[in-house]
Amino acid sequence: MKVSFTKRAIALILGVLSVFNLTPFTLGQVTGWLTGTGLSEVAAEEKAEMILDVYMNQDLIFLSSDAEDTARDLLSQYMIQIFSGNGDAQVAVDALEELPIYEDGNVQSEHSEEYQVDDESTMRTKKTLLKLIGGSGLSDKTKKSLSGVLNGVNDLNIYFLTTDYANVYRFAGSYITDDGEVVYAKSGLYYDKESGIIFNLDRKGALKTGFDCSVKNLSMTNPVDPWQRKFGFNIFFDFLGNLILTNIDTKRVRFEYNGQKKMAQFWKGNYTRISNGGEIGFYNRQKNNPLQYDCFTDDELLDMSIEIYHGDEMLYSRGPVEHWWITGYTPGPLIDKDDITLVGTIGFKEQGMCDAFVEAAKKEFGKSAEISVDGMTAKIIWK
Repeated sequence: MKVSFTKRAIALILGVLSVFNLTPFTLGQVTGWLTGTGLSEVAAEEKAEMILDVYMNQDLIFLSSDAEDTARDLLSQYMIQIFSGNGDAQVAVDALEELPIYEDGNVQSEHSEEYQVDDESTMRTKKTLLKLIGGSGLSDKTKKSLSGVLNGVNDLNIYFLTTDYANVYRFAGSYITDDGEVVYAKSGLYYDKESGIIFNLDRKGALKTGFDCSVKNLSMTNPVDPWQRKFGFNIFFDFLGNLILTNIDTKRVRFEYNGQKKMAQFWKGNYTRISNGGEIGFYNRQKNNPLQYDCFTDDELLDMSIEIYHGDEMLYSRGPVEHWWITGYTPGPLIDKDDITLVGTIGFKEQGMCDAFVEAAKKEFGKSAEISVDGMTAKIIWK
């Protein structure tokens, strides 16, 4: 299926904006326009393949056959999960397991003697864009990245590099430019085979987005130090979120310990137009601003876990891990927030804080949750 670069670029922008409710269109409407079909009548598996056929048949980056197989297996399952909730996480995990692993500095990635290159019209367009980028006010790093893509990414191979951490591997690749030069590139993305999470080492999320990708859950979660941590929490965040991005229930458990006013907040419901999930966060109230809270510091991190259910079906599970804001967002058809159950555990470091939290939580949740305590670990089942 041949689609013009301009149409594809417009669709990509509209598709991303529609996910965040920033356009009057749904993701299905945008992709339907892109493929020229009524996607609402197409099965999720076929819909995913149609979209990948369009976007992977592009004019800037040409994947090797092995890399294309990996990308298709991984991305198709996420798309199927979004459209139907029936994505197969094992297929996505297996796709990553098949990537070759090299010692850093000893890469043996091979390239085809013949590889696909752009047509003359696209080459002229790329040269024009390179001139515009060179004379723009963009940062040198951004210029270098954009120029690297426009100089040609042909026969792209994707592989892992070993790291100093057990079962953790770095995404990397090699490709041929339009001029025939072989380029080896390391990404900032890492994959933990044990947990199945794609992340950045700086704890700021994959590609510094503020969220990590959980392949084993076909879901999104968050690292310890995302960009959101700088802003703490304010009640207006929930107000604006429900206007634009979310449809959620929330409970705020305010308590005091050692003279510090604290708050634990719980959320469950729908996030954007394509996912269901929940969150548990811990905050300290600012002394001079009763509406503003600071996130728990690294010294205050708690052992937390979270599970999200729709009836007896588990949609998401994570932990226990040390965190201040543990989350899970699973793509799929939206579920009524009243039909979502959040199960969370919080392991406190001091008995006094545990007791203060549990007392306040029982008052806040009332009959909507079952709350139990085992030593310094509290468990909440919120239906």
